[in-house]
Amino acid sequence: MAERLDLVASKKWVYSTYGNVLVKSVRSLQANDELCDFTITADKKSIRVHKVILAATSEYFRAMLRGYMKETKEDIVDLGGISASSLEMIVEFIYSGEMELNPDCLIDMLNAANHLQIPTALELCSDYIISLITFANAEEFVHIADIYSLEKVIDFFTDKVLTNFETFTEAPVFLSTSVSPLMCYLQSDRLKIKSEVLLFDAILKWFRHDSARIESIPTLLRCIRYGLIPKTTLQSSHPIFALFPDEAQLLQTGLKYHADYLKGHPEPDINWRIRTNETSLIIVIHGSSNRPLEIVAYEKSTSNFYLVGSDTNASRDCRVVEVENYLYIFRVVDSGGGAFVNCLIRFDPRHLTLIILLPGRTIRLDPAIVVHGKKIFCIGGCMDVPQGIHGNTMLDTVEVYNLADNTWSFVSPIPDATHSHAACAARNLIYYSGGIAASNRGAASPNFVQFNPQTEEYNYLCPMHSPRRLHEMEALNDHIYVLGGIGSHSYDHKKNLIPIERYSIDTDQWTILSGTLAGRSIGHYVVVNDTIISLGREHISATEDAIWSYSPETDSWTPYTKIPHKTSLALSAGSFLNINFADEKVSKRKV
Repeated sequence: MAERLDLVASKKWVYSTYGNVLVKSVRSLQANDELCDFTITADKKSIRVHKVILAATSEYFRAMLRGYMKETKEDIVDLGGISASSLEMIVEFIYSGEMELNPDCLIDMLNAANHLQIPTALELCSDYIISLITFANAEEFVHIADIYSLEKVIDFFTDKVLTNFETFTEAPVFLSTSVSPLMCYLQSDRLKIKSEVLLFDAILKWFRHDSARIESIPTLLRCIRYGLIPKTTLQSSHPIFALFPDEAQLLQTGLKYHADYLKGHPEPDINWRIRTNETSLIIVIHGSSNRPLEIVAYEKSTSNFYLVGSDTNASRDCRVVEVENYLYIFRVVDSGGGAFVNCLIRFDPRHLTLIILLPGRTIRLDPAIVVHGKKIFCIGGCMDVPQGIHGNTMLDTVEVYNLADNTWSFVSPIPDATHSHAACAARNLIYYSGGIAASNRGAASPNFVQFNPQTEEYNYLCPMHSPRRLHEMEALNDHIYVLGGIGSHSYDHKKNLIPIERYSIDTDQWTILSGTLAGRSIGHYVVVNDTIISLGREHISATEDAIWSYSPETDSWTPYTKIPHKTSLALSAGSFLNINFADEKVSKRKV
């Protein structure tokens, strides 16, 4: 039976090249003086145009033609200060979007576009300048950009300087740079420099070019981040401080960082903030009896990996958390003969150092570890007692590490001793889920528990749909996601899948999402922006060396990258840190 046309739904159709056709038609009308209703004159040159086109492209003409000026009534205007050739080029641009530029006509075009308030023409001139600008000719072009407020050019040149600062300091334009922009460069997080010490040399060179700049030197020296300079370099000073001895006290800010770093967690400060505005994936590979613990950083813009830290002790258990751009690694290591000891180390991405801190009092295998404020909570776990008659001993204790003073203390124990669970923090509270609980050792738990660190009270919430252990939890946008792990039953027996579950903090309800491969997932998931990165064989199509990205918004997966040499990520943990890959300490460690 034929479909009734009156029942067919309407649909909008778009002529894909309509804009181009319209531009050509209007251009043809102007070229043939058809329907033109206005005349522009400049330097004895007259051109017939359409008012509506002028008003649509120029704020200058829009204001003129909507008002009651003489030119509006007489349908003609003389543009003083604009050359005939510039007028022709501007009209050509208005009707076509095209402009033929060369260095000789650039200023005239900028004058015309600026006077007539045609932002699209100014942007095209900016693109032309950007195509030509180098450090050799930058002085003239930057001056032009300042005069005409070409922010696109200024931003481009600023980015060029910050990305190639050492090359910039070798060019004449550096010596002519005024103190204000130079200070902005030195203060920027985006400044790429092999070593902070090179900034001393740059400031000294800039000063020697013009000794009248002496009053600006203290201000510029305060832009240097002394906490990023190695301790031995700070102790040996620099020739610039022989010329400015009063500023030598600035070196003490860097020495203070190195002293405070050994005592406890340093407070955030501009003087030791890493120069980058991006966070990078960090992978901690646990290590084994024949492989050291390794800390690997991934530079997404180049797809390069860097081995930024290592430790020879083999890990029996390993947990990783990030606090204010430091990595805290909680480990149980084999000290020989089957004897286990706790080990807590802090990784500093500024100097690529590992510092041994005071370990916890209780050996914990498979605990849940979570950051809350300036404290790290180690929740439950078990004690491996291979010679004991009771086997593994479950723990209900909660031990708290205080970052500020490198001390440990205990808080109220959890209601049911548990190991192989996961935890995260959200809305100033701590949540933990699943694991193996003492009350039911035979199966994974679906429990979901809220802990208030202020009152030390526990509250059982709506349990998960799928009991699981050795999984991971991540908080994101008012929800908590439970990912991976091993369940008492699988989401899809044939494919050995276990579902991702999303918990709504507002409604105390769970939603089942797509599945991941069942298996040990501790540390395999980490949040960045609005996505969750997974390590290893979590997604059904992933391999052991693969890293994937999961979008909670669309419940979908995309490949992210692969770690080199087909390295297995089965025993690894992820985090995100600020890393300066331009730093010579980092750049020379490319894998």
